[in-house]
Amino acid sequence: MTTFQDAIRIASQNAEELLKQATKFEVEKAILSDDGKRYEVTLSYELKGKDPLSVGSSAKNTQGPGLMELARLMTYRKQYKTFFVDKKTGTFTGFKIRKQA
Repeated sequence: MTTFQDAIRIASQNAEELLKQATKFEVEKAILSDDGKRYEVTLSYELKGKDPLSVGSSAKNTQGPGLMELARLMTYRKQYKTFFVDKKTGTFTGFKIRKQA
C-alpha cells in the first residue's frame, strides 16, 4: 500500500523527469481521490522564458532600467499540475493541468 509520502515522492520524480525546463517544484496539495483508489498530488513549478536582453541589439536598454527589469520578471511563469498515483500499487498514472479557481 502506498502512503502519502510515497505518492508525493513518485509525483515529484515524474514531474522532474517530464518537465525538464521546470524548476522550484513545490507540493501544493495531496489528497485521496473520491473513490479512494488514487492519490492526487498537485505540484507548482516555475518556467522561465527567453531573456529579453538576449534577443539582440534592438532590445538594448532604451526605455530605462525599470522596463527591462519588468520584462525580465515577466519571463517567469508559475504553473500547476496534478499528478495521479495509484494507491494500491504506487504506479504513476498521469497528470493534468490544474485549473485556476
